[in-house]
Amino acid sequence: MIQLENVTIYKHNTLYFNNLNIHLLQGNTYGIIGRNGSGKTLLFHTIAGNLLPVQGSIIASKEIRWGLVHSEPRYYHFSTVYDYLLHFYELEFHMALQLSHNFGIPLHVPANELPGSKKFLLEVLIALHPENDVILVDNSWGILDNYNRQRLLESLGSYAMDRTIVSFSVNQNDLDSYCQFIYEIDNFGLVLKRSNLECKPLLTSIN
Repeated sequence: MIQLENVTIYKHNTLYFNNLNIHLLQGNTYGIIGRNGSGKTLLFHTIAGNLLPVQGSIIASKEIRWGLVHSEPRYYHFSTVYDYLLHFYELEFHMALQLSHNFGIPLHVPANELPGSKKFLLEVLIALHPENDVILVDNSWGILDNYNRQRLLESLGSYAMDRTIVSFSVNQNDLDSYCQFIYEIDNFGLVLKRSNLECKPLLTSIN
């Protein structure tokens, strides 16, 4: 579904990735771990097409619908959570209500008044819209307490279906329960640390 071929990423004259090659296939779940400052967010934006690599190419279908969960949540206005969900979900509103209940997000509170952890979960909730093909989750796990982290893991596993999910984190433990493939950022590339095909029914394999 998404191919990164010989991708090199620089920022401020610092090399983060050199000749990176990875295929992210439909129906698979991926985790990418790395220390702070290792380039996780740069790779997030490169995969999403928001950042052009210095060299190499990102090959993805133009029809892909993206669900992006940024490490810094979007700016919310005074609309309530209920209004945001109604806007984004429309005909799938019942699913949004169930997810908001699972995440413990109050519906009738202005979205801009939510604490940081709930804003992050609201971003995830919006990204899980059933029409999105690819979900990218940037590194914000540290702001979640254990309860909300568990709710997030369960929802990512339950609602993954046949979609591609790529999650970024500093901690592999956050990703072990639902990611089939876990890579670590190392030596300007990605090194496969673990594959567990039992995390979720596998539709295809990784190159």
